[in-house]
Amino acid sequence: MKLAWLPLALLLGACGSAPKQEPGPAPKPAPKIMQFYASPATIPPGDRSLLCYGVEGATTLTLTPAVEEIKPALSRCIEVRPKTTTEYVLAADGAGGQTQSRTVITVDPKAPRSQAAVATPVPPKSLIRFLVASEQSVTPGQQITVCYGLAAPATVTIDPPLAPATPGDRSCFNTSLNKTTTITLSAKGQDGRTDQEKLTIRVR
Repeated sequence: MKLAWLPLALLLGACGSAPKQEPGPAPKPAPKIMQFYASPATIPPGDRSLLCYGVEGATTLTLTPAVEEIKPALSRCIEVRPKTTTEYVLAADGAGGQTQSRTVITVDPKAPRSQAAVATPVPPKSLIRFLVASEQSVTPGQQITVCYGLAAPATVTIDPPLAPATPGDRSCFNTSLNKTTTITLSAKGQDGRTDQEKLTIRVR
């Protein structure tokens, strides 16, 4: 029997068709570093700066050079005291890969001392260890970082309510002001003791 006359479509149909390949799962996005900055970015020798970051979609964080153990957070600041000009590298790892961001703190003998309040030793009965800001004189709308810490378990309130009050040995939040504002941090201990600290941010 001759097959030369059979239509080409019949010959191809007899051979069958290749199976369809199902699309694989969509790749997961890499973690996102929403912010990573130093405040202030230039300090004199011996002064301190706040290194602030915020990440999304990260499972682990690595800071180089290492200062302390850091964990993923939407907004957090840590205190650093570099002896020389230092570049900090923040690496965020997640299911979708790794993302990095860099910031530099310049140590300059001619730089002015930070205007932020300095944490000083407090009497044992005090509940509030410190209340500091990255800057105490700002322009309208300029972002600042405010940090505070408690010496013992207590409930805290912030007036005006610029951010949710979080009790702990160190908590920070970012805010901006349009007029000179006095921030009042109040704490009440489990034994009924109370403590209060005030910090004035001047808007020029």
